Amino acid sequence: EETVYALRAVHGVFANRDGGNAELLKAASAWWLSHATGLRALGYGERVARTDIAAFESAARADTVPGYRVFDRPYPSMPAASDSHVAAVRAIEPMSRNAAALGVNSLSVPAAREALLEAIRGGEPVATDGFALSQAAPGESVGIVVYLALYRGSPASDDERLAAWRGSVFATLN
Repeated sequence: EETVYALRAVHGVFANRDGGNAELLKAASAWWLSHATGLRALGYGERVARTDIAAFESAARADTVPGYRVFDRPYPSMPAASDSHVAAVRAIEPMSRNAAALGVNSLSVPAAREALLEAIRGGEPVATDGFALSQAAPGESVGIVVYLALYRGSPASDDERLAAWRGSVFATLN
C-alpha cells in the first residue's frame, strides 16, 4: 500500500508534464525513499521511437549522466526486441545504487514487459513477477517493479491508452 502511495505521488508530479528529468524525480521521490519500507527505487521512463533514440540519448546526457545510453537487456528465452518504440528508463532515484538501470528498455525484460503493457492498457498500477534487476549487485535476490503509465490527454479505452501512452513511473522493491 505504501508503495502505491509513493508511486501515485510521483505519478502526480509527472502526469501533466510533457517530459521529465532527474532533478524533478529527485525532488518528488526524496521523502518516499527515506520513509517507505522496502522501496529500492522510484523512477521515470519514456516511450521513445527507435528512430529517435540518438536524439533522446543526447538530451538525457545533458540532463542526467554523460554516458547515458538506451539498451535492451538480452534474454535467451526472448528474441531481440523489435518494437517500434522503447520504454527507456530516463531517471531513477536514488542514483547511487540504481545507476545501472538508467537507459534500460523495460520492454526488453520479459517480466517488466508483461506488467508494463498491462499497466498501459489498464491505467492502473501493475507489479511484475520477481526478476533479476538491472541494478542488482552480484548475489542479490530478485526484485519487483510496479508500473503506472503516463498518457497524453485522458484516454478512456485500452486502445486509446495504448495510443496515448508516453511513459511511466515505477517503484522498485527489494
